Amino acid sequence: MLVAVGLYLAFSLVLLGGVATWVLQLRFAERDARLSELQQELDARTADHGRERQDLESTIAGLRHELRSDRDRLADMADENVALAAASRRQAAALAALSDEAELARQRASLLDLDARETALWLETAQRERMALERERAALQARFDALAMERDTARRQEEGLRRRFGELEQHLASLSGEYALAASQMQDRIRDKLDAIERVVGRTGIDPQALLARAHDAADDGQGGPLLGLDELQPSSGGDHAILGFDAARAGPAARAPAASFTNAFASELADELLRLDAVPRLLEALPLDAPLADYRISSPFGVRTDPITGRRARHAGLDFGAASNSAVAATAPGRVVAAGWRGGYGKLVEIDHGLGFTTRYAHLSRTLVAVGDRVAPGDPVGIIGSTGRSTGRHLHYEIRLDGRPLDPVGFLAAGRDLPGILDG
Repeated sequence: MLVAVGLYLAFSLVLLGGVATWVLQLRFAERDARLSELQQELDARTADHGRERQDLESTIAGLRHELRSDRDRLADMADENVALAAASRRQAAALAALSDEAELARQRASLLDLDARETALWLETAQRERMALERERAALQARFDALAMERDTARRQEEGLRRRFGELEQHLASLSGEYALAASQMQDRIRDKLDAIERVVGRTGIDPQALLARAHDAADDGQGGPLLGLDELQPSSGGDHAILGFDAARAGPAARAPAASFTNAFASELADELLRLDAVPRLLEALPLDAPLADYRISSPFGVRTDPITGRRARHAGLDFGAASNSAVAATAPGRVVAAGWRGGYGKLVEIDHGLGFTTRYAHLSRTLVAVGDRVAPGDPVGIIGSTGRSTGRHLHYEIRLDGRPLDPVGFLAAGRDLPGILDG
């Protein structure tokens, strides 16, 4: 805008100077024309009008003088026009510089406006963050107050638990002696029961300890874990009591005194005896302790005898039972039938697997009543007494084998008679 105004002023000055020069030139031309007319008139009247001529010459001299003055004035105006043009150019340059400065000022104003908007946005964001921090501070303060209340409540609970623990400690101290006595009596009863069972099982001619170990190894359900003394089971500062705000380690040695009365050796012995006792039912279930016939007489013993057919001394792997015709032969322990049918000199035979390596054989049957794969319980009929195979007459040849080795059934029958009294005692 300033440049346009400057250019307009400069153009106006130049135009004004040109108009003034044109006006002066026009006046000069008019005066020249007037001088020419007067000169003609003078020449025409020279002869007749001398006086008028002088007047005219005087007038012409005045006009000439005015003309020279006008010409001098015109030269001065030309110089002034040159000076005005130079001044106009300087003013235009100044106006251009002012325009550049104005443009820079506008740019700076635009940058300042942008900075102002960014500053306003930053201030708005800062205000929101400040408000969020204020809310968070208030929430933390509320949480702190709640935690302080919880801490006070926990301290009161801890004091109550300490009092309760003191009462329980006294009660536990009073019970420890009774518990030790009861545990000792229980151990004695367990040991007496095991010793009696082992004596009875020993009548079968087999080492009862080996049988109990075998029964324990054959258990279906496993157990384990490190062997710890009872004094090692007390809660520590990191246990459940610590979660409740109670630390047994800080309660003093009296809290551990009752458990410390039981030594690791005592606990280990009791655990071993309980394991042995736990194996007893599995062992007794596998032992064929029942008689294979309801009414019988033993007609031939186990071991070396005179063979009834050859008349020579020979080994007899079982026990021969005599009984009435059509007597039912029963399983002497629970198990699974592994053979049922004809087998050489045994005639018709039933063989049952009772587990733990024990099997029983029932031979010379007139017929079998079970099939291979059948499960039988003690007393279940498996066949009818007969005289099939290498036999001199109606009887039952009965064998008990452990890992394929024949054993004397007489010991098993004796153990079967004595065991109920021990188990019920």
